[in-house]
Amino acid sequence: MVTTYGRLRSVTKGPDGNLYVTTSNGSNDSILRVAPPPPPPAQCTAGAADPTPSGVALSSAGPTTVVRGTDRSAYYTVADSGTFVSLGGKLTQGPAAVSWGGDRTDVFVVGDDRALYHKAGGPGGFWAGWEYLGGSLTSSPLALSFSTGTLEVFARGTACTLWWKRWTGSAWTGSAWTGWTSLGGVLASAPGGALDPDSGRAVLGVRGSNGALYERIMTAGGPATAWTQRADVPWSSPAYAAAADGREAFTVVYLLRDGAVRVRDSAGTRLLNGYLIGGPEH
Repeated sequence: MVTTYGRLRSVTKGPDGNLYVTTSNGSNDSILRVAPPPPPPAQCTAGAADPTPSGVALSSAGPTTVVRGTDRSAYYTVADSGTFVSLGGKLTQGPAAVSWGGDRTDVFVVGDDRALYHKAGGPGGFWAGWEYLGGSLTSSPLALSFSTGTLEVFARGTACTLWWKRWTGSAWTGSAWTGWTSLGGVLASAPGGALDPDSGRAVLGVRGSNGALYERIMTAGGPATAWTQRADVPWSSPAYAAAADGREAFTVVYLLRDGAVRVRDSAGTRLLNGYLIGGPEH
């Protein structure tokens, strides 16, 4: 670079994640943009873009956090109790957790056989056994609930495609599960998503094979939009949140290549202070 552009004055990281270099030659000075190399191609195996070691569900008992322990079993804790209770199992990926209301929490994990497993229960109360839901999955699952008695689960399959399974029933577990439905795409990460409580619509987000962020809207009736490419270029799975403020507004958080944390919401896009070595949680 010095041979081509002469003396270099300063280097600054821009808000877009690129480096900007100014030259100092007395005349014909330039501002040079140094972009990072393109992201690696999609790999349909767990890795840095699939970091989810925990899930959080908001039930009447308070925030229920489910984590993967060092023995690869699932554990949960309620609010700030500081006590973790084992749910058993042997997790390869996950867990994800969701509550449709009351004190019920539903937990989803991927087992050693790459299949999805489900466990339902209430903090401090009854928990059903692990329920086999099949599939051949290569990412942590994402779980959402549009209303009481409904569950939606999403995960990446062996061909890097996003798969979707839903449940509409009234028992703790059972035969109300649908089969697996492909939502397409070529994913380089686990899916992220959130449900907006005001509009009843959910956003799904994934990192595509070209490194870009793709999003689509889901409703209780199924997909409402096709995949749309965004300007974001994450290096992790995206994580989403929705605010109950009377309007449909989603916030997405993800890591950049250097570990910086980027946020996009209704106010725009910005970087947060600090650097992380693991991706944000969804």
